Amino acid sequence: MQPHFKKSIVRLWGLLACVYSLNAQTWEKIEMNFPPSDTLMEISRIAFATKEIGWIITTGQIDVHNPQSNYLIKIFKTVDGGHNWALQKSIDSSFGASSIFTTDSLHCWAFGDDLLFTSDGGVTWNAYRFPKNDVYTTYFFNNNEGIGLSYTRPWFTTDGGVSWTPGDSSLIQLRTLNDVVFTDRKRGWFVTDYSPLATDRGAIANTVDGGKTWAFQDSNTAIMNGVDFVDTLTGFAVGTAGSSGFMYFTTNGGKQWSYTEDFTSGEMFDVGFYNSKIGWITGRWGRIWGTTGGGPNWILQNVNVNTTLGKVIVLKEEKTAYIWGGGIYDRWVGEWSRSKLFYADLSNLTDFKDENLQLPEQYFLMQNYPNPFNPTTTIHYQLPQSGKVTLKLFDMLGNEVKTLVNEQKEIGNYSVQFSSGDGLASGMYVYHLRVNDYVSAKKMLLLK
Repeated sequence: MQPHFKKSIVRLWGLLACVYSLNAQTWEKIEMNFPPSDTLMEISRIAFATKEIGWIITTGQIDVHNPQSNYLIKIFKTVDGGHNWALQKSIDSSFGASSIFTTDSLHCWAFGDDLLFTSDGGVTWNAYRFPKNDVYTTYFFNNNEGIGLSYTRPWFTTDGGVSWTPGDSSLIQLRTLNDVVFTDRKRGWFVTDYSPLATDRGAIANTVDGGKTWAFQDSNTAIMNGVDFVDTLTGFAVGTAGSSGFMYFTTNGGKQWSYTEDFTSGEMFDVGFYNSKIGWITGRWGRIWGTTGGGPNWILQNVNVNTTLGKVIVLKEEKTAYIWGGGIYDRWVGEWSRSKLFYADLSNLTDFKDENLQLPEQYFLMQNYPNPFNPTTTIHYQLPQSGKVTLKLFDMLGNEVKTLVNEQKEIGNYSVQFSSGDGLASGMYVYHLRVNDYVSAKKMLLLK
């Protein structure tokens, strides 16, 4: 299979109250209730252990009018799927919360100044302070074995966070680590908004030894926000550069990352998969993209909420998913997004249906996918009007290599697959689309 992305728009059918339909799968907005004296603050992180049980760590400055004032950290728990939240912990802190992680209904780890952790469902919370206070996220393989990542080195625990052992200090130097995922005890990936090659760029890194050592797989990406792998080979990562959203894809464990740019999406914040076919991407303006084909086609749905959607939580065994829209800094408007929680029952998913697609409103030639490629890639384009379509491939000297399309086409979305065969050398090529008054060209790279 040669995966590709396609930008489409899906109609909102049956929009009623706070329920939003994505064909057979429905996203329902959950009305969250908190104690009268305790509410969420500007930065919030969420984690669900089961369909019913989850935690939120939230933080904000005690005195919002004094930039030097300390932060207040609160931890809330729900036992009814996010509808009602009870305060479990409240402490002063010198800086805000950075992450939260859970493995089951009893174990949770949350970061503020200290690592706060519980092994009894939140009845008691213990604390561990790392030297230099620079660990900002954890990932646990089970209730005992976990890794903490700092700006300079990894840390490891085998007793659920009670004690930690430092790893090699040669960990890739980072400004921030925005998301991390492991497919097994050895293989993992993280994404960051820091690149050693340029400012305002990001990177994707990989480990094959359980986090002891990390290496950049792509150190000049868009600013990266989220990553997920469906197995040890197939993975997705999302981010932004300027006003565009970027979707990265690999089918070989990250040895080669290809990407597609969406010029209309703004920032993309997270990606999560239910299985090898079904997944979602979140972004600005309440946007959710869904796929039922393992990433080749992404259907865009706007759930009409005025907030940025972030964390995708998929509980595969319980056939449940949550999307969180809180505590994300929106670079476009310069403020933190409002907290929103959406729930989906995944037990009766079906494919996204073509009859729900709107006709294209503008001409658009998409980047081929994958790119670089060998030997096959796919080119997508859309037509808002019928017309004579020519799609040709040229080498960098301007010589025509092949005519891919030369015929009349009606309004719609189209794709053409190109195979390099045996006669085409490695190198850069240009594919050129002409229809009516529209002309567009993009480069593709063949690597043999």
